[in-house]
Amino acid sequence: MSEIVFGLDALPVTRDPHWPVDVNGRLLAGALLRPLWDNGFGSAVDAESLDGAKLWRVTLSDELRWSDGRPLAAEDAVRAASRAIERRPGSVSAVRAVDSRTVEYQFDRPVGYAQHVLSMPRFAPSRDDLVLGPYAVSSWTSSEIVLERNPWHAFGPDQPKRLVFRLTKTPDEILAAYANGEIDVTPITSFGPHELSAIADRPDLVRRDILLYGSLDFGSRSGELGTAARLRAALGRLLRRAEIAAATGGTARPCWSPLQPWFGEVSEQDGFDAAELRAACPDGRLHIDYADYTPNAEVVEEIARQIREAIGVEVTSAAHPFEDYIKLAVSREHCLLYTLTAPEYPHPAAVLGPWASTGAQARHAGFADTEFDALVTEACALPDSEAAAPWMDAAWRWCEVMPKISLLQVRAHGLCAPRVGGLDLAMDGTMPMRNLVVHDA
Repeated sequence: MSEIVFGLDALPVTRDPHWPVDVNGRLLAGALLRPLWDNGFGSAVDAESLDGAKLWRVTLSDELRWSDGRPLAAEDAVRAASRAIERRPGSVSAVRAVDSRTVEYQFDRPVGYAQHVLSMPRFAPSRDDLVLGPYAVSSWTSSEIVLERNPWHAFGPDQPKRLVFRLTKTPDEILAAYANGEIDVTPITSFGPHELSAIADRPDLVRRDILLYGSLDFGSRSGELGTAARLRAALGRLLRRAEIAAATGGTARPCWSPLQPWFGEVSEQDGFDAAELRAACPDGRLHIDYADYTPNAEVVEEIARQIREAIGVEVTSAAHPFEDYIKLAVSREHCLLYTLTAPEYPHPAAVLGPWASTGAQARHAGFADTEFDALVTEACALPDSEAAAPWMDAAWRWCEVMPKISLLQVRAHGLCAPRVGGLDLAMDGTMPMRNLVVHDA
């Protein structure tokens, strides 16, 4: 049986593909779901904007079948969207079936990028434990997940009959398993500077800058430094991102603006008052917490070094297991927290929208800026073809008020065996499964 074996550095946090919360969860979701929108692979074939872009009417494909052979129906899309609205209210406020193939999505404001919102896994049609995507779960254990073909999905002759996701935790285990042919594709965010230096020139190396950002978040213990926009921005200008990126050994690149992936690099900014920043540090010192993953320690040490040299305060740091790191992020019981976060979908609205005053991130951090709100609202209402300038204005305002300090954009690296074809890294760090082929003799 032709199969492709993927290495996982951790099992997905949740088994529900509609609600992935980590890279590995999104990887599996790509094999199990048929999103509404996905570059010609979606379950929808048309979308019409109504009521000034507050209502979107979507037409579903009449060719798709669930894994039991039943045709896709509007009620399947309504079921998923209703659950999404109930579980995590967002810009989609209501949904209804117009007929058996047509669904209307009501937004709470004009939205010019609805297809991007509806591309999220949570809006993919759902029906019990059945699948609409190319593969279905055959088994799920503590060390391995096996997916078998959906018999009603159209496959080419060279496409794999089975996908296996095997737990290989450490970089050494991953490289050994790949060398022995036990896995065909390695995880894309597991290699640190040491491993990357050993594989950087290999022809089987796949790499891409993905939408995963390294940032400094201000917590409840950051004092005036976290509550005053001018001080947040000054600390952001103090940090030299090129040197921080160098500490990652090639696993990240400098990132001043969170919209850099769409609109290009922004040059380093400068200008800060060392005495004012020093006076704003709680008890004359700063502390940075971070998750205990490579190369976070190197990144945080470089950040700490730069702050010490620039304003002359003590900077301490502490690594935490992932679960404790998440607790710190949720509670905000920290001074500074080095975070790695990804937007929910690959669009500027998913990056900056949550920081508008009504957004989840802004509410969580207690951030509000009327000028930033107005710029985001303007950009959101426009179709993508007209929205570049407003989004760039919003990004510049972000840099002026700096609700969190953008530092790095992660550069994913993975090894892919020559027997595997059609594997591409998407902007969001996923690997679309629909084009995979096996080149076995």
